[in-house]
Amino acid sequence: MLSLEELITLDVTSVSKKRQSLNEASAAVHVITRQDIERSGMSSLPELLRLVPGVHVAQYDANKWAISVRGFNGRWANKLLVMIDGRSVYTPLYSGVYWDAQITPLGDIERIEVVRGPGGTLWGSNAVNGIVNIITKSSSETVGTRADVRVANKYLAATGRYGGELNGNGWYRAYVTASESDDYDGIDDGEAHDAWDNTQIGFRADWRPTDLDEVTFQGDAYVGDSEQSVSVLEGLTSFPQFRQDRADLRGHNLLARWRRAHAGGSAWEVKAFYDETRRDDITLEQEIRTLDLEFHHNFSPVESHDISWGLGYRRIEDELEGSFTVSYDPEKQNNEIISAFVQDEISIGEHVRFVFGTKLENNDFAQSDLEFQPSARLLWKIDDGQSVWAALSRANRTPSRTEKTVRINAAAFSLPFVDPDGPFGPLPAGAPTLISFFGD
Repeated sequence: MLSLEELITLDVTSVSKKRQSLNEASAAVHVITRQDIERSGMSSLPELLRLVPGVHVAQYDANKWAISVRGFNGRWANKLLVMIDGRSVYTPLYSGVYWDAQITPLGDIERIEVVRGPGGTLWGSNAVNGIVNIITKSSSETVGTRADVRVANKYLAATGRYGGELNGNGWYRAYVTASESDDYDGIDDGEAHDAWDNTQIGFRADWRPTDLDEVTFQGDAYVGDSEQSVSVLEGLTSFPQFRQDRADLRGHNLLARWRRAHAGGSAWEVKAFYDETRRDDITLEQEIRTLDLEFHHNFSPVESHDISWGLGYRRIEDELEGSFTVSYDPEKQNNEIISAFVQDEISIGEHVRFVFGTKLENNDFAQSDLEFQPSARLLWKIDDGQSVWAALSRANRTPSRTEKTVRINAAAFSLPFVDPDGPFGPLPAGAPTLISFFGD
């Protein structure tokens, strides 16, 4: 267990996109360390987040979770940004996270940083109520062989990993992990039809060509399925029925990062990732491809100022093949997000810091052509163990594809009679009527 001194000097990066000690961060931050993970006995990422004060974790069934910060919880918690090594796993289709597709081996995680509160100035849209940043270990720390098995109620996760060294300045690791859960108990001693399984392989390679450069390549690929019960409407003459179904899920991603540090404390970083996910069930077949490019620079022009700025580009392509129950118009859509941010941290003496900045973002789903996400923070460091901070921020949430372009047919029935002067006009008695919900 970490001592009090180690806790307050623990480094975090999710508040200012740079390393800083926990007691110097002007935000409500909680860190789940690697020691916390090993000693927790938890077997999955959602379970680990139960350790964080202010994070609400609820489980619908064996394969669905509702996770939020600062209330307003639901399966699609649309104001919480979740990242793995800076790669967003927030689906633009529903504005939430498919947690049954996130099975990063817990033994490979360095720490999980949870920021309670808005972080749109640095991280962009959807970081409204909080940020969860899952940071994995450098492959230089995972040399050798490891096998890990975690067992919980009706749940089993097993991981095998091998890591090695290359020429003294390069390291790598590869892993395979598999998770599965049996059906939970349903009513009348039946099964809930919510079993799931997922198998994932992945790698990470780290290279330090010079003392100032760090280069990282990593990627994952997974395949699995989740059982579910869904309401299905098959036509105008049918009634909604609950069907037992199986959602097939698969995907892969690649990430590259190059970071260079300079004398005087300045540094820049270039990051790119490609993510492709596919999920098919009885009502919808979805394929989403995301390309993300980002540049970030941190420097100090004078002693009392520490400036961060950056540029970003994200392209999201989707193909959605619907059914009579759920459909999208159009079925294929491309969206682009272009952003820029700047933030200045001003030191006033040894104990007071003022941080202000803004992010400008243009995206196809925004309510206006240009979204502003400003922030101002004040930190007073009373002593080495105590600090007080206050913040005023504005963060935006990007509307999901479902909110904008979906059609859901909820029910169909025949009218017993029709008023010729009513809203339905001169329809004959017995005419089929469809109740539908549309995105705006």
